[in-house]
Amino acid sequence: MTICICATDRAAESVVYLERLMEDILPEVGIYSYHNIRDFEERLRDPRQVTDIAVLAPADEQELNEYADLRGLFDDTKVLLVLHECSRKMVLRGHILRPRFMIFADTELEVVGSVLEKMTDITNNGNSLRM
Repeated sequence: MTICICATDRAAESVVYLERLMEDILPEVGIYSYHNIRDFEERLRDPRQVTDIAVLAPADEQELNEYADLRGLFDDTKVLLVLHECSRKMVLRGHILRPRFMIFADTELEVVGSVLEKMTDITNNGNSLRM
């Protein structure tokens, strides 16, 4: 199981928090962070690397459009979207990525941890991960 977080430095505050949260609640899952959308794109294009879940945190409409341009690479990846702008346009555009979950960065991000726990279906003893 592999989870990738991708957000530029403009969304750094919430991403650092999410990274710590995921490391605490999902210690047996491979978590990779990308602070550059192009680096993340390279990972998605590499057939040797699997990304089961992508947590994307676009800082603005331009970054969301960059993710949307990559939507064909997300066919086998479950997407969680953390929007930093609370606008109708951002929400509508975000749905192009077919996210399993969408949240705004100014809300309680602990919810993302709960969603990830359910998505990875961790058993009580933490030894088994299933999708």
